[in-house]
Amino acid sequence: MFLIKYIFCALFLLKTLPTNAQSAFEDNFSREFTYGAGLTTNGGLPASISFKYGKVKTASTNTTLGIEIVGITHPKERKVSGKAPTGTGQTQGGRSFVFGKTNYLYSIRPQYGVENILFRKASREGVQVSSVFAFGPSIGIIRPYMLLYDVSPSASSPNLQEVAYDPEVHLESRIYGRGSFLAGFGQSSLAIGANVRAALSFEIGAFKNSITGLEAGFTLEAFTNKITLMDNLDHSITNKNVFTSAYVTIYFGWRKE
Repeated sequence: MFLIKYIFCALFLLKTLPTNAQSAFEDNFSREFTYGAGLTTNGGLPASISFKYGKVKTASTNTTLGIEIVGITHPKERKVSGKAPTGTGQTQGGRSFVFGKTNYLYSIRPQYGVENILFRKASREGVQVSSVFAFGPSIGIIRPYMLLYDVSPSASSPNLQEVAYDPEVHLESRIYGRGSFLAGFGQSSLAIGANVRAALSFEIGAFKNSITGLEAGFTLEAFTNKITLMDNLDHSITNKNVFTSAYVTIYFGWRKE
């Protein structure tokens, strides 16, 4: 809900800036390159990074090719503090972790898109407003969620190892925190799907050859199989293969003739 409120506040502020819908200014640029980072209602901080190449098709339409990498989380994820080992000389304990999390999900989204200019800005002022529609395949990387877990027979002499969380095996009282950043990548699996998004783009750069702006919209993504992001002992947590989210992305870039 916080992100959705942020999106609407940002859109309202940008809409109040001066625009020039009837501007006679015409540019001679034929290509543009942008990169950005964003937040989503089902991701972390930041939730996404993106790169996009655009080509002018008509005076008011651009076609784009882009790629976006997005982290997707389960809505029930909550961080708790891990147990800190005592008398072992180890310093890795006490990390926060998400109890019940079984997998990370990273989505790689190659996209083809169309952007239509609704309001064109003047050369050195105003806001250019465009509608954005894009779609493409999704390649999901499912990475096991690794924990620092005490595998010793006696809790008085802990032996910490990085293990993939299994609710039927691992007890919360023996978890000392999340694993290292790269742990679990070698055990990753793939999921195939597709995605589509619709948005409004607000470009606020002062010059026509430089690009600065904000894009806000909604994404729908579906994979061929259900992806387990969280689980518990009675398997009562719901997982799915279809994900929807609102998002906001801040982007930068440049144009060329």
